[in-house]
Formats: sequence, structure tokens, C-alpha cells
Amino acid sequence: MFLSVICNTTASGGSATVRAVLQDSADGVNFTDVIAGAVFPVASVIVGAVLLQIPFPTRLRRFTQVVYRVGVAPLTAGRFDAFVSVEVQRNIARASGFSVL
Repeated sequence: MFLSVICNTTASGGSATVRAVLQDSADGVNFTDVIAGAVFPVASVIVGAVLLQIPFPTRLRRFTQVVYRVGVAPLTAGRFDAFVSVEVQRNIARASGFSVL
């Protein structure tokens, strides 16, 4: 199983940075970081950008969550999907409205 965190709406925010972090918790209240992805400048966080894609860790505590850490400046736009899948997600986002000849 794999954890994927992918941008689905282009982010904006000047000089902001964003990072995806997987956390776990025994009680669902007090979470600790398990894995932190790379720090991305907002200019590179476009539709289809992969913020984190890893084999899902074993031996996690009962509760898990993905949080997004924004640094340097506020993030003013952007949406992200975080999901677990059986295989690595390899779909490539393409612009709509193309023709096949």
C-alpha cells in the first residue's frame, strides 16, 4: 500500500512553501510526525504535483492524518488530495479539451 499526496488545484501565495506530513496518534488528539515530505516552493505546486508518495508505513498507532505545513508566507490558494492506494499512483493530469487524430 502507498500513501500519495497530490495537488489538485494549483497553489498560490507569493513566496510560500508547503510540505505534507504524515502523523499518527494513540488517542486521536496528540499527534506526532512520522514522515515529513520535501518542502516545495509554491511556484512548483501545480495540478498533479506529488508532494509525498511513499510505501505506507507499518506499525503506526491507531489514528493517522496528513497535515500540510505552510512556511515563509501564507498560502492563498491550492487544494490537495491525500489517499492510500494498493499501487503507486501514476496518473498524469492532462488538460481537457484535446483531440485524438
